[in-house]
Amino acid sequence: MRAVTYLRPMLPYLLPLAVVSPSLVWLARDESVWTWDQAWYGKGSVDLFYTIVYTPADWVPQMQAALYAQAPGVSWVGQFFVPLGLLIHSFDDGLLVSILVTQALTLLLTYRSLLELSGGRHSLAVPGCVMIASAPLFVALSHQFFAEPLQLLAVAWFVLLMTFAPRWSPAFTLTQLWAAAALAMLAKVSSPLYCLGPGLAALWCVFKPRAPSFARSEWQNPRVLATLAGAIVLTLAAVGWYGRNLAHVVYHVSAAATGPIAEIYGRRDSFLNTMAYWLGALRDGFFLPWALAASVAAFLSAVVAWVIGRKRPPAHLTACSLVALAQMAVVLGTLSLSANEDTRYLLPLAPHVALLVGWTVSQIGRPLMTGLAILIFSLQLADTHARALGIVRGSSAVRWLLPPAREPREAAILESLVARTCTSTGSVPYLNIIGIELPWLNQNSASYFAAKVLGPRRLVGCSYGSVYSFSLPEPDEIWRSLLAANIRYYVTKRPSAHAVRSADPHLTAINRNYLPVLRILRASGAFTLEPSLPEDPEILIFRSKANP
Repeated sequence: MRAVTYLRPMLPYLLPLAVVSPSLVWLARDESVWTWDQAWYGKGSVDLFYTIVYTPADWVPQMQAALYAQAPGVSWVGQFFVPLGLLIHSFDDGLLVSILVTQALTLLLTYRSLLELSGGRHSLAVPGCVMIASAPLFVALSHQFFAEPLQLLAVAWFVLLMTFAPRWSPAFTLTQLWAAAALAMLAKVSSPLYCLGPGLAALWCVFKPRAPSFARSEWQNPRVLATLAGAIVLTLAAVGWYGRNLAHVVYHVSAAATGPIAEIYGRRDSFLNTMAYWLGALRDGFFLPWALAASVAAFLSAVVAWVIGRKRPPAHLTACSLVALAQMAVVLGTLSLSANEDTRYLLPLAPHVALLVGWTVSQIGRPLMTGLAILIFSLQLADTHARALGIVRGSSAVRWLLPPAREPREAAILESLVARTCTSTGSVPYLNIIGIELPWLNQNSASYFAAKVLGPRRLVGCSYGSVYSFSLPEPDEIWRSLLAANIRYYVTKRPSAHAVRSADPHLTAINRNYLPVLRILRASGAFTLEPSLPEDPEILIFRSKANP
């Protein structure tokens, strides 16, 4: 009993570490090549780290230029984990540890929120925290280098502020909101969509009709001053980055939400049909089928008990849960207006779902119910990690929940390709083009591999571009752009029935110019075919005669 009493104050810190630790096994076993966005973020982190090492004076400009169309937070954080990657001989694992740290911090903030809302009862805070940790989408994105985990952390911070605002000083709440807002915008451009409700609720607690206290002594409090300093630094960083890249950001947001580019990642449908899709994705992202049935039954029982006036949970818990419901409705409604159907966008809703779990357990108010909730989500945690590690076979409703890739063949091919095509020792990198878009063979994956290989040796080498990135509709226009860019190597795959899977509409859409441009290149006589790679003879490498 004495040990339990001693460990209880440590539970908010020990539980997050315990529930994310199985992902370390996944990291150690995985040999996969990072795909498009992950490789882009990873390259940003590696480039920033080696800028600090070799040319520190260029670090701030590089920070402002990082990613240029997508918020830079994940790459900014990742650069500080590159040394860990060097230490353990894996850049990928070092960067993914930054994701696990971010996920653990999210669980810590969520635990503190639920602990506060439940009146300090750890038994009511544990179920919501374990629910997030066991969610298939949470586990899946703990193994990928995406921006959503950092955005999730920002949302969890806003939920924490909504939770504590009634008893914090107005000065501390406002400075915390300022810092959280700056972090949210550095995490992802869409963050206001997920943070608006909790932010407004926290502001209401500051400015609601009462005698607000804005005494000078409050602003001189050390924790307020420290938060204010952090908020100013984050804001200056965000303003500097957005000020430089705003035009790119606006274009990227518009293209990702509507139009033909968005439809590459989903399909245009009616609002109701799209809403049905997102509700199904929300269900699958946070609950395995057997856990869903028990969770829905418990939630409906809690709603009935609340309506008939049985013992009510703390009023602030109910208010925060209603804000969470409203925020989820706003997010799902907004997503239903877009053709983009990438389920990653649901991850930042996790703290809102956790609030509903906490409210359900508190409303029912039975120790047996609390124990069952902890048991169900603990079993879901074990089941989800078993699926992620490939112990339990079968397809997953969450496409990012993948077993570790044990075959390093694709990584070996890319390493050989970079060694062949990125050989410059000059001061200016030359441009190569990847003429096909595959998950492992594309502009971003090649660029990330080049950064990992060349960075430690302080070589400039090359940069990689893409046929798809030229955003030109006709092959002839793309070809003229390639010639104008004075490229050195053009890399693609030998035409075959298996180069691009016709059953994959996404790959088909982004590779529509793969064969037409290859035909033009072969007919032009401007390039010579290099010897094939021993690792994969299907890879075609053409070298420019004009830029040898």
